[in-house]
Amino acid sequence: TVYARSGSYDKTLECEKTALEIMRAVKGENDLEVAKCWYELGGAYFNKKDYDSEIPCLEKALAIQLNLKETAPSDIADTYHQLGRAYYGKCVFNKAIIYYEKALPFRIKVSGENSEDAASLFTDIAAAYAYNIDNRRAEEWYVKALNARLKAQGASSPDAALCYTQLGAFYGIMSRHNEAAQCHEKALAIRIAAFGEKSIEAAESNAKLGDAYAGLGQHSRAFEYHRRALELCIALEGESSSAAAKCYGPLAFDYLYGLKDNKKALECFQKGLEILQRIPDAEPADIVGMNHGIGLVYQFMGDRDR
Repeated sequence: TVYARSGSYDKTLECEKTALEIMRAVKGENDLEVAKCWYELGGAYFNKKDYDSEIPCLEKALAIQLNLKETAPSDIADTYHQLGRAYYGKCVFNKAIIYYEKALPFRIKVSGENSEDAASLFTDIAAAYAYNIDNRRAEEWYVKALNARLKAQGASSPDAALCYTQLGAFYGIMSRHNEAAQCHEKALAIRIAAFGEKSIEAAESNAKLGDAYAGLGQHSRAFEYHRRALELCIALEGESSSAAAKCYGPLAFDYLYGLKDNKKALECFQKGLEILQRIPDAEPADIVGMNHGIGLVYQFMGDRDR
C-alpha cells in the first residue's frame, strides 16, 4: 500500500507476488486470505495498466470467493466491479458492462441503492454504455448515479457536483447543450460553495460551462467562462501548466467564431502549443488539436499555404 501510494508500482507488484506465495504456502489454494492476495495482485497490475495480467488474478480471486459460503457479499461486489474496470481499461465495453451488472445486486445488498458505493458503480456502468454507443442506457445510469449521490450525500456534496459534471459532459457529447449548461451551472455553484471561487474545481466547471455555451453558439458568453477558467488555472497551477495550456484552445475558438478576432485566436493556439511542447508527458491529442487550430486560423485568414 505504501509503495502504491508513492507510485512505486513495480515495488508494489513485487510485494504482492511475495505475499501471495506466502499465503498460498500457509493457507492452501481455497482460502479467503488467498483470494484477497489474488485481488490485491490484480490491483497492482491495474495500477500499471496491465489489464491482461490483472484479469486472471481477479478471476482466481472470484472463483475462490464464489466457492466459499463465508465470503462477504461486499468482496464479491468488489471483484466483479474491478473485473469490469479491467475490461473497461481494455476498451472491451460490452464485457465491462457484464461484470459491472454482476456486481450490482451484491453492491445494493450491502450498501443499498442510494449509497456512495452504488453511485460509483452506477457511474461506471453509465460510462461503459456511453462508450458502447447505447446512449439511452448511459443517460439512465448517469441519472441514477446523480440521484444516489443526492440522497446519500446531499445536494451540496462535491461528489454530487462531480455527477452533474459527468452528466453534463454526456449531454455535451450528445449535442444537448442546454441540458449540459444546466448541469455545469449546478456543479459550479456547488464547487464554489465547497472549495471557493478560486479553486481548480471551480476552474474545471467554468471551462465546461464555457464549452456548453460554445455548443449553443453563444460564444461571447462562452468566452467569459473560458477566460475565467484560464485565469484560475494560471493563478493556481502556473502559466506553464498543462491545465493552463488546455484552456487556450477553447478560448481561441471563442475568438475565432464568436468575437471574429483571428489574431487573438492565433495567439491563443500558439501559446497553448508552446506550453504543451515543453511538457514531457503532454497528451499527443492535445498537441495535435493545437496544431489543427493554428491551421484553421490561417485558413480563416486566407493563408492556405501556412
